[in-house]
Amino acid sequence: MKRSLFLPMAVISLFLAAIAFNACQKETKEPLSSAKEGKGNPAHVDTKTCVHPVFCNKQVDASCIDGYSCVLAMIPATNRNRIRWHVGTQCGCSNSYSSTVYYTLYKWTSNTAPQYTKVATFSCNNATMWYAKTLLTNSSVFNLLIDETSITRPTSISEDAFGYLYDTGGTPISSSDNWKFTTGATAGTVSCIVKEPGGI
Repeated sequence: MKRSLFLPMAVISLFLAAIAFNACQKETKEPLSSAKEGKGNPAHVDTKTCVHPVFCNKQVDASCIDGYSCVLAMIPATNRNRIRWHVGTQCGCSNSYSSTVYYTLYKWTSNTAPQYTKVATFSCNNATMWYAKTLLTNSSVFNLLIDETSITRPTSISEDAFGYLYDTGGTPISSSDNWKFTTGATAGTVSCIVKEPGGI
């Protein structure tokens, strides 16, 4: 009698377990398929916001101006080395960066560490920029760093073989972007003073 009751009870138990397992599988599959379709998964949302300034359209030349884009330019007696660039965003150069950018200019001074010395800092909110100064000496190497917030940079920095910058303690220096450039050899060679006809 016990054996005859055991078999039907075992069959009924297996049947109920199969129904419960199937229901559980259905509940699990639905959220997984929703996740595959990208529903309700904020981790996969594109968070690129185009808010970091980068150098675009970089040029090195010489010109009869002295100063930079956010100050009044002067006409000096002879020409200056000049750099020009556009401030874009990390989304591309067609997007102009519209907030204030903070610049730190370093000059190469030695082949041994530290190699660069800070020579100038300035800020500007123009997207189309130029900078022309006597400190941009002929045939010299410079590195211009840009940031979206005001940062106090070290006086001296070093550069490794891959172009990465470090402070004198070996800590990496981060910036929104940087531009290493070499000036030409024509600054101070062209007279910027044009005499009036008949003048002395």
